[in-house]
Amino acid sequence: MDTSMLNNVLACLSTIEGKLPSSVDNDIMALGNSTIVSAITHVLGKVSQPIHVHVLESRPLFEVFRMAQEIASFANENKPMLDLTVHADASVGVAARSIDIMLIRADLIDKTAAVSNKVSSLSTILTAKYIAPQGKFIALSKKEKASPFSPPGQEETHPQEVTQAWGKHSAPLKGPHRQVNVNNI
Repeated sequence: MDTSMLNNVLACLSTIEGKLPSSVDNDIMALGNSTIVSAITHVLGKVSQPIHVHVLESRPLFEVFRMAQEIASFANENKPMLDLTVHADASVGVAARSIDIMLIRADLIDKTAAVSNKVSSLSTILTAKYIAPQGKFIALSKKEKASPFSPPGQEETHPQEVTQAWGKHSAPLKGPHRQVNVNNI
């Protein structure tokens, strides 16, 4: 993470910390990638109070598994007071109950400062915002993700991203007399 990005993250977190009541439990929910991991590990390295990080497992690519591994590895080496919980992404409503901050990666920030991400992120954010209206929501990205242009159209990714996790169990879905469509938007 470059210095300016890190300074922005720290400024946002300091601002939020200053506005939160002292009874806050320091619960952070995260959807993300290496930028989010860098922000979380940096905060863990600086604070002395316990932090509870909730990460939502992202399917079908299981990206968050790697994120949880990196955060846990940092905690094992640096011994901060960390409680790390991995939730299935479908359980966001339960996971969000006590969050103070939600960090989400931005795949793109357009010229109007609108944040684009996977379609599933929208339902996750809306659910978390409904369940935890007290939470502060922060989108983080690398500076090269900021675009001076209008946002592109909706991204579609290959259906195999969904089906590859099924392995041999997907065989009954294939065949000349079966029509199964996988939509991976």
